[in-house]
Amino acid sequence: MRRILAGVLIALGLILLGAWWQLHYYFASTRPKHPNYVTQSTHELNVHGSIVYLNEHEDFLLTGTFVASAMCWVAGGLLWRRR
Repeated sequence: MRRILAGVLIALGLILLGAWWQLHYYFASTRPKHPNYVTQSTHELNVHGSIVYLNEHEDFLLTGTFVASAMCWVAGGLLWRRR
């Protein structure tokens, strides 16, 4: 049962990593290249030298997706190796 849960967590981590990757490049191609204080797009996102600006919600979504992916990988790995 523990190994099944570990496998599910690792798979979820991979799915979240894919979602982060898609969001990263989606934001890079659709967000403004200059800060926009009206829409509060002031958080920088650097994609291979191209800088775009995200608002606070988008930045939180991007960061949260990556952190959640890493947490799933770590939890799955710890469960898998636990004796």
